[in-house]
Order: sequence, then C-alpha cells, then structure tokens
Amino acid sequence: MTDNNNIIVYCEYEDGKVADVSLELLTKGRVLADKLGVKLEALVIGDKLDKIENSLYPYGVDVVYKVEDKRLYPYTSNPHSAILINLFREIKPQICLMGATCIGRDLGPRVSSVLPLTVRHLKSATIPTQRPERNTKTCFIRFVRLLAAIS
Repeated sequence: MTDNNNIIVYCEYEDGKVADVSLELLTKGRVLADKLGVKLEALVIGDKLDKIENSLYPYGVDVVYKVEDKRLYPYTSNPHSAILINLFREIKPQICLMGATCIGRDLGPRVSSVLPLTVRHLKSATIPTQRPERNTKTCFIRFVRLLAAIS
C-alpha cells in the first residue's frame, strides 16, 4: 500500500451495522477529504462483516479496510488497538476520525500512546464553513489535522 496521507474513519460496528456516530463522521470526513484533495478511507473491525462496505460507499468512502474474526466482536481494547497501530504504520493516514464514544475514548489514547499522534475527542463533528468563534466546534477545525498526523 503506497497511497498515504489520506483520511480514515474508524467505524464502530454493533449488532450487525455501523454505528450512527461513524456514519456521521464519514459524512464530515468526505467534506474534509474533498477540501484536502485526499481519499476517504474507512476501517471496520468485527465479526460477520459480509457486504458491510455496501453501507459505507454511499457516504463517499474510497477505500474500506475490513478486519473480520469472531474474536473481534464485541470490542476489546488490545486486539483493536493492535490492528489500528499496525494499519496506521503501513498506510500513514493524515487524519483519523473516531467517535467520542466509550470505544473511541478508549481506543484513541491507546493508539496515540504508541504512534506519534495527537488525539482530540470532540463533542460535535460539525465543520464550520467560516472562521469559528472560540468554542467546542473550533477544536474540530483547529485540531482535526493533528488528530492522527503521522510523520
């Protein structure tokens, strides 16, 4: 894989479908990828992921990474962290978006403690179209490039 510096969204997978927060991040990730001129990629980890990519492509995803094994569902910290760390070392994404959920708040710091990342948990995936005032939304626009900038 030689295509680096893209945006990747970690998609939470529960009860046979991608979580709504991940779909929201895909939508915002597509906007950001278009502005930066890069690809939007998605990562889904779990079991029984047959045709899960069909639910992601309508959100503008260019590449889907699926890691499927019955031991990966439900979510457990160490296996998911190891998968992200190894994948990120290979594909070197510019930005990784994760929901500010229990899983995202567990997984983000674990990955960033091993890789040269800065993790920001955001309450909103809103991307302001003009220069924002200093508030929660400002954090997204100011720190999104740092979310998973890998040297």
